[in-house]
Amino acid sequence: MSLGVRLVLAASGCLALNLSFPPQFADGPLWPPLSVALAIFAAVWPRSPAVSGMIAATVTIWIVGGLVYDAPIDPLGALLVGCALYVQHTSAALAAQVPLASDIPARLIGPWALRTGLVLVVTTLVYLVVVTVPPLLGSVPTLVMLPLGALGAVTVAAVVRHVLQRPPAAE
Repeated sequence: MSLGVRLVLAASGCLALNLSFPPQFADGPLWPPLSVALAIFAAVWPRSPAVSGMIAATVTIWIVGGLVYDAPIDPLGALLVGCALYVQHTSAALAAQVPLASDIPARLIGPWALRTGLVLVVTTLVYLVVVTVPPLLGSVPTLVMLPLGALGAVTVAAVVRHVLQRPPAAE
């Protein structure tokens, strides 16, 4: 099961990187193999700075692509990049706790999958509210919307974590 979590980590990291890259650069022959190599590196060493570096690179590429290269930043793209980054982050956190050759107990996989699924569902619901209320999206500049979206994603994750947190065991 550890290998499965690491595959999820690699796939979500590769997806996030590819979604964040500006279209005019994503078509080059070097980018797809490089993104796969970075994703595999992060999956093999989830405790290393590779995962944080890959997440930081994805966010930086996405922001620079939107602000400098005028790549279109659509709400659906933002949702997909954010969800892929969250899955990458949470997969890395779980994969870092167990060696590659070991099994992850079901008592860890179940709550992890539930929490991850809940964060993605709530994030998607927030996205739908933002998209269906055009005045909220249309009147806010991109420079304000990006940090607000990131803050919203962190808030959703914190609320879900608080809801799912088990009370301490009685001694």
